Amino acid sequence: MMNVVMLESGVSAGAIFKGLLERGYFCGYSEQLSFIHLYAPLIISREDVDGFCSAFEQVLDIRDGS
Repeated sequence: MMNVVMLESGVSAGAIFKGLLERGYFCGYSEQLSFIHLYAPLIISREDVDGFCSAFEQVLDIRDGS
């Protein structure tokens, strides 16, 4: 299953990708289209989803300087 997150204009998809990879989450990205591609397994636990959401939020907060 693949999901796509469209980022706001000016947000570097590559930087988000790198931050997620450093936290153990593999995804794809398109710098040109400002997309993050999420490749979740067909069977995923609530804890895995929560962990990814937490990591994604951390990466976005770092980008915003929070």
